[in-house]
Amino acid sequence: MSESFYFFRFDHADGRAKEWAYRVTETGEIEVRWGPAGRLVQRKIYPAASYGQVRQTAQTKARKGYLALGQRQIDRHGSVTMARSTPTTPATEPAAVTPPFRPHLGVSALDLSQIETDIDNGWF
Repeated sequence: MSESFYFFRFDHADGRAKEWAYRVTETGEIEVRWGPAGRLVQRKIYPAASYGQVRQTAQTKARKGYLALGQRQIDRHGSVTMARSTPTTPATEPAAVTPPFRPHLGVSALDLSQIETDIDNGWF
């Protein structure tokens, strides 16, 4: 039987990809799965009290470049398919995902208006 997970994917520049997913089980526990693309065979079950920590991990993954791809079905063998359309409840909604973190390098915008270009119209 397949279960619906909130699904994240990271694509490496060389074409490889890795995935990470989580779901809230019927008992309220949090199941997290991860592994190479299409084979999320590694898993861990966390107590319901860890929900906030798992959501924070999802946000951290997004900042590192993982893309939130919505819900996916993952079977007991780790195979991934599209999720059936099912309504979500507030207890199982995914974490608000922020765009990847882009560090500010401390370089302010340069004023190039004073550079001599020998062009009469003022354009470079």
